[in-house]
Amino acid sequence: MKTIFIHLGRILLGTILLLLIWMISMSIAEYFIPSHLQVSEAPEGLLFSRFLLVCLIHVILLYVTIRLSVWSGVRLMLTVFLLIFMIQYFLSMIEAVWFNESLNMPVSGISSLLLSGFLLSLFFTPLMVWIGGKIGKPGKPEKPGMLHVEKNQQNIPRTDFFDRDLI
Repeated sequence: MKTIFIHLGRILLGTILLLLIWMISMSIAEYFIPSHLQVSEAPEGLLFSRFLLVCLIHVILLYVTIRLSVWSGVRLMLTVFLLIFMIQYFLSMIEAVWFNESLNMPVSGISSLLLSGFLLSLFFTPLMVWIGGKIGKPGKPEKPGMLHVEKNQQNIPRTDFFDRDLI
């Protein structure tokens, strides 16, 4: 039971950090590359709650992926960075350029969003890997899907990502 609360606390911490880093990276990118993009006309509370929900879903998916990974340290950070930046930002910007006739997005807007995504990925990735407990050097190598036990015992199939040792 204690382990579940630790994982929920880590997910909550990751959500708050993602929200803050996302807002800061968007502000920095807007400062250096003014995009003049307009925000939706929805009420601010509704926008914030949607933004928070997106951050929560994003962190849950990353947390589970990081916890189930057999990689750790720099290798995992580079992989998570590429996943976040390439899928969430770079591919979206390619679509924005390709379909720009119907989107009418200025080039400065595309550049600003790309810089914002790069900054978010760069600063959030190490924090998320740390929150997931995979920042250090790997211990003894594990087979994917197997829980490592002592020398004289058998490997036990892993049934849950909560079974892993916490930092």
